[in-house]
Formats: sequence, structure tokens, C-alpha cells
Amino acid sequence: MSECNFSSQEYPPTLPPSELEVCTEDYFFAHRDFSVLRALTMKNYSIGMHIHDFYEINIVLGGSGIHYVEDRIYHLRRGHVFVIPPRLRHGYYNCGGLEVFHILVSLRFLNRYRSELAALPGYLPLFNIHPILRVNTNHSFFLELSTGEIDSLQEQLYQLLSLKPNADGLLRDEQDLLLCTYGMRVIIMLCAAYRRGLADSDETFHPEKHGIIADSLQYIYENYNKKISAQALADQVYLSYSAYERLFRDTLGMTPTEFITDCRLTEAKHLLESTELSVTEIAHRVGFYDSSHFYRSFFRKNGVSPSQYRITCEASEGKK
Repeated sequence: MSECNFSSQEYPPTLPPSELEVCTEDYFFAHRDFSVLRALTMKNYSIGMHIHDFYEINIVLGGSGIHYVEDRIYHLRRGHVFVIPPRLRHGYYNCGGLEVFHILVSLRFLNRYRSELAALPGYLPLFNIHPILRVNTNHSFFLELSTGEIDSLQEQLYQLLSLKPNADGLLRDEQDLLLCTYGMRVIIMLCAAYRRGLADSDETFHPEKHGIIADSLQYIYENYNKKISAQALADQVYLSYSAYERLFRDTLGMTPTEFITDCRLTEAKHLLESTELSVTEIAHRVGFYDSSHFYRSFFRKNGVSPSQYRITCEASEGKK
């Protein structure tokens, strides 16, 4: 792989970190029930730092380049796969023929198929755990596909691209549904590749200390709504509490308790947006057994109360 010749502290002229573009679901997805996925391929790809409010699956089909994520820089080559979650600053720089296939994934798609996606062994690591580790460590945590896996996957990617919009730039409902089907098939194939790679894991997949944190994060994601103590997490990986907390803080920049609270608040926002459950019911459902603690934590993180957040979401929906 040819690599760009600049240090991790420098940005090429085409990627000034001060310029931050914001991309939204409103721009990429039509306001229809089944418009929840978009697929596009970018060749000789460079783009400045930007954020978006949807997920993005990235599959490197050829060439080489640089991937920026927050203040980290990683080299890209053919076969690399990674997911960008919402609100993460990132950009790309082409070092030579960089071709990236993007699948843009609306939160509505993930919410609609939550149970099915959660059943895939690689879903949580690829969509939730590895992006966090990528930002907070110097390890890329990219899924790496073999040549055979890329060839098999490309057949599905071509099907995604084969669905052409009409003169108004929109897809028909049946085409949107086909996109969902093809997109889910790609996600299943990527999760299967992750599982195969994990079975043959070496340091590329499981550096020792990051493996410990990845296992803990997966446990937290699956049990955030239950009573979890940092001591119990430390016991699971056979570390003292002080050693475990230090490792967690060094890796993620926060304590295990802070991360658990963050997971609960993220799920609370989803329930405020998508259900009519009362604030108290939501607090209990996501693992807060003290409603006043939930209110304080939510306000501290979001700058508004849970009730105010729901009103804002309802007002935004009303404008669409």
C-alpha cells in the first residue's frame, strides 16, 4: 500500500479540520416509510471533515488513503470495513485510487430491525464498540475482508447500486424495500466475516487490553438496563477494581460507571423520540431506579430535561 507522507499531527490542504460540514437524514432520505438506506460508491475519494446524524457503512474496494476520525488518522486499503456512527467527526484523503462504497443507514432502519440486528454476533462490535475504540485508542479495529469475501460482497453491492431513481430523484416503494433487503444481506455478510475473523483472531482482532474492554462494552450494551456495577465488570475479567477502572479510563476517557450512564441516556433519547411512554417509565426501562437521578443525568448531558427533549422532537417531526 502506498501511504501519504505526512505525520499524524498534520492535515493535507484539502482537509482543513476547522471546516466541518453537517449532513442530515433529511438530505439523503426521502420522507417516506421505506426510504431508510442509500448506497453510493466514491472513486479517488477525498472529503473534508464532516458529521452526520445517520450511520455509514464503509467498504474500501480499492486504492489507498487516509481515514480521519476525530483526532485520529488511519491508513486505508482494499478490504477494510468500518462503521461511522452519528455525530462523529471524520474525513477521507485519497492517496491513490481510493474507492469507498458507502451504505448510508437511517436510524429508522436500525430501529425497525433492532431485534434481528441484535441477533447477529458481529453487529454490536461493528456498529457500537469498535467505533468507540477507534476514537479512543491508536488501533483501527477495521474488519479486514479477504479477496474472496470482497468478491462475494461486490455482487450484493452491485445490486444496491442497480436500483435507479426516477426523474424526480426518488425510488419507488418497492425499490426502497429491495434496498432494505439487499442492505440487510450485506450487514449479515459483514457480521459473518467478523465472526470468522474472530474465530481465527490474532492481535489484529484482539489486542489483549482492548479485547477486555470490547468484551465489557458488549456486556454493557446488552445489559445496560439492568443493575451493573463496575466491580462486577472487573470481576468478570479477573482484574482488581482499580486496575480495571484505570484500563477503562485510559481506553475510553471515562469510567465504567460514566459509560453505563451514557448508554442508558442514549436509549432514553430513543424512547423519548419513538414512544409515548412516560418519563418515569422510560427512566425505569433504561436502568434508572431513581427518577430524580435520571432527570439530573439527562439534563447534564443534553442541556434540556427529558420532557423538553420530547417536545423538541415532536416539534421537529411536525415540520416535516
